[in-house]
Amino acid sequence: AILPISLVSHFILRIYWLSLVGLKSVYPEFKKEEVTPRFDRFVNESLKIEKQISFIDKICSSIFAFTFLSLFAFLFTFVCLTAIIVILQWINDPFYIAFTITCLILFCGLIYLIDFLTLGWFKRIQKKWFITIYYPVYRFFGWITFARLYRGIYYTLIQYASKKVMIFITPIYITGALFLLNQGYSANILFPETGWDELKGELVSNEHYKDEFPKKMVVSLPFIDSFIIPKDEQFIRLHLPLTSDLEEKILERCEEVSEYNRRGIHWRKWVNISGVNDLAYDSTFDYRQNAKHILNCVLQNTVIMVDSTLYTDLRYYFSSINDPTDYAVFMTVLDASMVARGSHELIIKSSLDSMDITIPFWRD
Repeated sequence: AILPISLVSHFILRIYWLSLVGLKSVYPEFKKEEVTPRFDRFVNESLKIEKQISFIDKICSSIFAFTFLSLFAFLFTFVCLTAIIVILQWINDPFYIAFTITCLILFCGLIYLIDFLTLGWFKRIQKKWFITIYYPVYRFFGWITFARLYRGIYYTLIQYASKKVMIFITPIYITGALFLLNQGYSANILFPETGWDELKGELVSNEHYKDEFPKKMVVSLPFIDSFIIPKDEQFIRLHLPLTSDLEEKILERCEEVSEYNRRGIHWRKWVNISGVNDLAYDSTFDYRQNAKHILNCVLQNTVIMVDSTLYTDLRYYFSSINDPTDYAVFMTVLDASMVARGSHELIIKSSLDSMDITIPFWRD
């Protein structure tokens, strides 16, 4: 939101500045108007164009500098901290070491942000113990946020910008940003924009049909191959994404199920070294039987219906899809031979993750 506010305000002020420069080049000298002293500052002071040109140019430069500073500071901070948090969260962390490091980084980042917003308040503290602690924090965040690119602009603004002006401008920016972020345009007055979960059978979403998937998409909902089931097709293939939440619920609900891997980054993803970061199973562990327990847990806790017809003789399989990307799924096949031509609803209910989803489809 800072970018459009700054660009629009700079564009308007720069047009004003350009008009003043043009007038000054055409009329280099001004003639003082004979008015009463009370109106002198409104008339003759406004004719001193050089002063206005300098003032407007300073404002435009400050706006551009402030925009560059804000965008780069927050962009690099957001990107770097997000990368650190994501990497730490996906490292195999049985002792919560990564979680502790993440909290420490966030806390130090908050201190760095406060120092940034208060124009270097922490760097003015003369306590030696505080300097010893804060200096490595400042250096670390200065490095990951590429502060060298905008540090000169930052301290120039601190030295020359009026504190009163900054106190006045900051609420305007915040108000303008909130105003812009809450603006929107509705092209339709009858198409519901919220509450899609309540529509169920009245909504056809491309997230439920594999042949309508966008090129870049996170698969998180059940889906079938297509909205239209051809006449010569005697089955419906249903996929249930194997999300991390569903995995945790299966382990929690079904005691006979054991995990095959630990979620996170493992060396064996690149280098096949036996015994490194692998779960150690004894000789009695049945790999295939465990898979059957997992699939049976999904079967026992999931209800599949087409309209009012309940499917009870289903079998689930492990599978994966590679379009748009590689996703692990549970797959089952529904008999469509008895489904009449017309519009139908595929209803999926699961007690594992409180799923209650309806997928409309057309049987040709």
